[in-house]
Amino acid sequence: MQTARRIYAYLLSGIGLGVLVWGLTLLLTALFEALGLASGPRISDAEQFSRERLTLAAALTAVSLPVWLIHWWLAERAVTAGKVEAAVERSSAVRGLFFALVLGILLAVAFGAAQRLLQAVITAILGPTENVYAPSGDLALFVVTGFAWGYHLSVRLRDWGRGPIEGEGAWLPRSYLYLAVLGGLLSMLSGLSALFDVLRQLVLEPADTSFGTEWWITPLASGVAGTLVGGLIWTGHWWYANRLCADPGWRGASERPARLRLAFYVAAFVILAIATIGFLTTAARPLLEAGFGITQRGGAQLLAAVVGPLLSAAIFGVAWWLHVRWLREENGEGGARAAAAWRLEAYPLALVGLAFGGVALGWLLGLLIDVVLGGGRTLVGGDTWRQQLSDFVPAALLGTGLWLWQWSRVRNRYAAAPAVEAAAATRRATLLLVLAVAVLIAVASLGVVLYRVFGTLFGIELSGDVVSELSTPLGALLMATAVALYHGLALRRDQAMRATAGLEQRQAAPAQAPSSRIGMILVGPPGVAASDVNMVLDRLRAELPDGYRLEGDA
Repeated sequence: MQTARRIYAYLLSGIGLGVLVWGLTLLLTALFEALGLASGPRISDAEQFSRERLTLAAALTAVSLPVWLIHWWLAERAVTAGKVEAAVERSSAVRGLFFALVLGILLAVAFGAAQRLLQAVITAILGPTENVYAPSGDLALFVVTGFAWGYHLSVRLRDWGRGPIEGEGAWLPRSYLYLAVLGGLLSMLSGLSALFDVLRQLVLEPADTSFGTEWWITPLASGVAGTLVGGLIWTGHWWYANRLCADPGWRGASERPARLRLAFYVAAFVILAIATIGFLTTAARPLLEAGFGITQRGGAQLLAAVVGPLLSAAIFGVAWWLHVRWLREENGEGGARAAAAWRLEAYPLALVGLAFGGVALGWLLGLLIDVVLGGGRTLVGGDTWRQQLSDFVPAALLGTGLWLWQWSRVRNRYAAAPAVEAAAATRRATLLLVLAVAVLIAVASLGVVLYRVFGTLFGIELSGDVVSELSTPLGALLMATAVALYHGLALRRDQAMRATAGLEQRQAAPAQAPSSRIGMILVGPPGVAASDVNMVLDRLRAELPDGYRLEGDA
């Protein structure tokens, strides 16, 4: 019954809040227009349009405000200080989910509005452009959603201030915190990457006037806006998360071992590593194209094509290194927690390297098969195979290098403590995931190969070059088979190691025969005191043979 009541109260509160934000945004937009901030290109019947919008805004606000107030009062009444059920209500899953969704949605909407506003301001400062933009709508949206976000954040902080919050009520809003950290980080890094790319074009590439002489204003403003707004969100939320971890009280004790914090680090490692390898691959491609004679870029053009991706790779690579360093500092150098954090660093990065290297090597194996068997990719002439080499060789080298680096660390740790590493859940999950994906790729590739082979045997006329069509799935099949065999053998070895360790533990445990028990009740004659009954028990204990005992109160 309590859960149903919570769902009703928070669902209606959320719906009422959403409609109220919409109505207030329309009202503020009209107010800002009256102050001189136009909302866009002028229309023929501006007065009629303004009246209709005000009517809609008033109706939305009038309907949603009482709905939100009533149901939010019901939700807040249950957590009033002094109530017996207040602690249970603050830790409820429904309240935790409500705060996670409301804070996340409001922040995302406010972020978009703030980014567009800042981009417009920077664009206006740098010079005139042909883009027609008026900030009234975004300014109103930012003010309303920002106020609503701040209010709900203050309520959430008040809940924490009244005592510990456990279970779903704690980790669901915590998911908002770390998603906001990750989103702000990626927005900031992407903005920096775009900003450096514009600067690279301005410095290293000849002026391109096909889009106007001021073509750089819009992308530059977009990069600066993304960097500043994303950086503000990342800085604020990351500072708050670290402050919680450093808290000496129960807040820190709850935050430091949180799995969501470790999950954030894993997600950051994976995304940052993928971006770094992707930009490095993009930087290496023009060099190989020039080496193979595919393009005839001059020195300045080649430098311009390489510098931009390298700068982006450096940005994401530094962020990757910083997060690795922070994870290690938080979890120390020894102990079970440090070992778990180390595995969460090494195994996901090994998976990233294997994904890049495996896909690229599989494609290159297919290209090699095409060359050896005289497929169409090499016989028809042109730069097809050279372009494919330029595309996949960097990914193969970088991905394989990352995998070898991380997997060598894994093997060294395994050699030092094989039984411990074989029992680690992270290692087992990694091996099973790789094995499952490799088997699926192998089965799919084999299906493509058999389809073409059986079609030829049954006399079906199939167009296209047989070798070229089969070379890529054959390369994927060979690569997937090799990956599956290697990781499958490692998984089997771990299983044998765990079985041996379990047997040794059972053999080392002292064998204890189960004790034989007979339950009896000693009843004294009427009127006998309890002390007399205890004296009888003491006499019986004194007469027991060796190895026997009489249990009970003396």
